[in-house]
Amino acid sequence: MLLSSELEPFGFLGAGERAVLTLAMAKPGAVAIIDELPGRRVAVGLGVKVTGALNVVLVAKQLGHVPAVRPILDRLQDLRFRVSSDLRDHILTLAGEG
Repeated sequence: MLLSSELEPFGFLGAGERAVLTLAMAKPGAVAIIDELPGRRVAVGLGVKVTGALNVVLVAKQLGHVPAVRPILDRLQDLRFRVSSDLRDHILTLAGEG
């Protein structure tokens, strides 16, 4: 996939973030799933709606697609996905698992 020329000034982003933003810019109304703050800031600056992986997990529970958030958070952290204890507690509370 060729990256959008609008992203050339943002070479500091990872290739995955640039690819997600390129796709989101090509699909009006798309929501980019980006967790790193620099990527989120660029997305907002480009007018791309953005959410994070933890929100996707939370919404999946709310819609009944997964029975619980806690085991998914545990697995993400096992895979070195960084989540502060405060954010983890907040997500679990929102999921009714706090």
